[in-house]
Amino acid sequence: LIAPGFLDGIQAELAQTLAAQKAASDAAKKKVDRRGKLVEEEETNRQKQKELDKELKGKDDELQNLEKNMAGLESRIEQIKKQLRYESESEAEKVLQSLKEKIESLERGMEAHIKNRDAAKGKADKTDGAVKQLEEQIPGKRTALENAQSALADSLGENGFACYEDYLAALPPVTGDAQRENWLKAQNAAIVNYKNDVENTAKRVKELSGQTEGKTETDLRELTSRLEEATDAQEKAADAEKQHDKLLSGHRNVLDIVTHARQELAGMERAFQRIERLSSFAAGTSGAGGKLSFDRYVMGAIFREVLEMANRRLNIMTGGRFELIHVMEADRSNAAAGLEMEVRDLFTGKQRPSASISGGEGFMVSLALALGLSDVVQNHAGGQKLDTLFIDEGFGTLDEGKLDNVIQVLQQLTEGNRLVGIISHVDKLEESIPQKLRVNSSDRGSTIEMEFS
Repeated sequence: LIAPGFLDGIQAELAQTLAAQKAASDAAKKKVDRRGKLVEEEETNRQKQKELDKELKGKDDELQNLEKNMAGLESRIEQIKKQLRYESESEAEKVLQSLKEKIESLERGMEAHIKNRDAAKGKADKTDGAVKQLEEQIPGKRTALENAQSALADSLGENGFACYEDYLAALPPVTGDAQRENWLKAQNAAIVNYKNDVENTAKRVKELSGQTEGKTETDLRELTSRLEEATDAQEKAADAEKQHDKLLSGHRNVLDIVTHARQELAGMERAFQRIERLSSFAAGTSGAGGKLSFDRYVMGAIFREVLEMANRRLNIMTGGRFELIHVMEADRSNAAAGLEMEVRDLFTGKQRPSASISGGEGFMVSLALALGLSDVVQNHAGGQKLDTLFIDEGFGTLDEGKLDNVIQVLQQLTEGNRLVGIISHVDKLEESIPQKLRVNSSDRGSTIEMEFS
């Protein structure tokens, strides 16, 4: 105890212990406070959890109700789908659109019917007015008819006829309305001439009476003789007029017959022209596009097959540039048609005559046609094969690129044990042929040498 600094050390340790205890007490107090707050928060959270549990249970109930309603709605949807007449909405919309168009058409038709009804009503009103006017005119027409019948009876009586039937019996025995009409015209003309003669005679008698007034009367026998002569002349003129009327009627009948015959002849000529054109077309004697006979028409079908097969080879030779086109018409009306051919340039899109192609192009076209013809012959010969094919000179007109394409086609021909013989002097073609028969000429003649590479 009396050692120096012992109490100071104890005091310092005590102070440290008190400080540590105070710090621990403060920390414990803080923990107690924190625990109280946590307890309060825990209680609050428990209340919130209970409320959330209640709310969650309500949501679960709502979800179950919604699921039940959803199941009922799905069942209802299936029932409605079964009741629907259409499988999809687009089909139903098409039918709806069609029904709308029909409704619009019916509405337009109804409007048109309404207009027609109004127009018909207007016409009916006009017709009713016209009928009323005619009905109002009936009494006047009846009066006019009675007056005409009375005038006819008076006229018949004045002319010595007891009734209208006696008048008809007095008419000449003519047949046909035309002859009866001509006869009536002639009678009316004679009556008019007679009345004019009577009036003229009366005027002349009056003039002569004035002129002969105060003069002595002359003998009437001479005048009577002249009058008889004039009467005879008048009767002859009337007879001549009747004869001319008969001739005119006959000429008119002949004219009608000739006109009808000309019409029938024109119809027959048109029919003959159609038949003649049809015969010309069938026989191939003439036509706007040249002469096309039935034989050439049938050959044209085979020719189209040849062109189709030739175009397959020509397409490779020309690199897809040229195509052969079958043309039925000829350039002249008197030329044979049905087997014409033109070349279409697929690079320019233009079509031109086959005679306008160059030498190399012409050789490729000729080669393609020959190969196409051989294909068609094999197809039409019951599957028989052409085992050997020889091609003569003509490769010298080709440039290097076209020559390669032709060589490719010729190599394809050798497939299937087919022998292709080529007669040529072109070096590149000679290099591409593995088996050669070389003909060497000399002063002593020609020799044949076989080469294999």
